[in-house]
Amino acid sequence: MGDAHHMLRETAPGTFLIRDSYQCNVFFTLSYQGEDHPKSIRLLLANHLFGMDGSSKTFGSLFALLVHYITSSKKIVAPYRWQRPETLQQLGRRAVIRAHGAHAIDSLPGLSAQVRAYLHAYPFWV
Repeated sequence: MGDAHHMLRETAPGTFLIRDSYQCNVFFTLSYQGEDHPKSIRLLLANHLFGMDGSSKTFGSLFALLVHYITSSKKIVAPYRWQRPETLQQLGRRAVIRAHGAHAIDSLPGLSAQVRAYLHAYPFWV
């Protein structure tokens, strides 16, 4: 909890993250930046449904729970991002390199010079 609260301390109110719970009867914990300081709420899983501790509302998935509370409560509004997610272009480049190897880029059919250059620019060869 301390690490999560430290990470959220300098973020905008409503920024949240989901973390594992160390309590055996708690599935996950949602930590979020409140108006004055970070707070944490237990996320429970019972009868294949997710819910927040203290609430009678339940949801079929963790994502459905998050969507509900993001759109209704305004206490959680945006996920904490330590790193920006990769673009689809970057994910595609990595998939091509993994599937074919860097040595095969020039022999792949149908690639434009621009795509070949982008594939060759991949900094992490597999």
